[in-house]
Amino acid sequence: VCDVYARRLSRAKSMSGADGFMDYRKILDRTDVDAVLIATPDHWHAKIAIDALEAGKHVYVEKPMTHTVEQAIALRDAVRRTGKILQV
Repeated sequence: VCDVYARRLSRAKSMSGADGFMDYRKILDRTDVDAVLIATPDHWHAKIAIDALEAGKHVYVEKPMTHTVEQAIALRDAVRRTGKILQV
């Protein structure tokens, strides 16, 4: 699990028994993670989804997928380039 708010991260770790990080990139570096669920503030969705796809992860992202058409095109291109699954 990942959260920048320490109290929420601690709670999520204790509820799930999973490792916890404050930097999402540490999860993307893990080889034992195949997919990620992105439930961040809306303005982070595209950036983190593209980073996850490029790290070889499948992605489930909350709506809105992106804020702009340009972000949507970049995300579409990342899906095509990586061959990974993206679900909204």
